[in-house]
Formats: sequence, C-alpha cells, structure tokens
Amino acid sequence: MATLRDIADAEAVTVPFVSRFLRLAYLSPEVLEHLLIHRRPCALSLERLAAKALAPWVEQPGMVFEE
Repeated sequence: MATLRDIADAEAVTVPFVSRFLRLAYLSPEVLEHLLIHRRPCALSLERLAAKALAPWVEQPGMVFEE
C-alpha cells in the first residue's frame, strides 16, 4: 500500500479513520509490551490512546496507565 487511500479502500473504511488509528503504530515499545504481551488493561478509548501516541515515548506509559 502506497497511500492512506489505498489502505482505506482495501479495508473499506475512510481515510480519516485510517489516519487516526495509524498513530497507534507510534506507541512506545514499553506501552505496546504492557498492552499486548502482559495484557495490562487500559482505560483509554482507542481514540484517546491514539492521541497519546503523539507524545514522547518516555512520557507515554504514565499517560496511558496512570490516567
């Protein structure tokens, strides 16, 4: 896939949807490890979690798990 439009078309979703959730790829390795491997619960919605992905990695664990 070369563009967000390609992904959106392939998944039958909108470009803004893809753009919002693509930010989840920028979560810190520590946050991803806690969420995916240790299955630590997160009280944030996906939308709020994606917004936290824009913060520096060192700040993300506190923002995601201590809110």
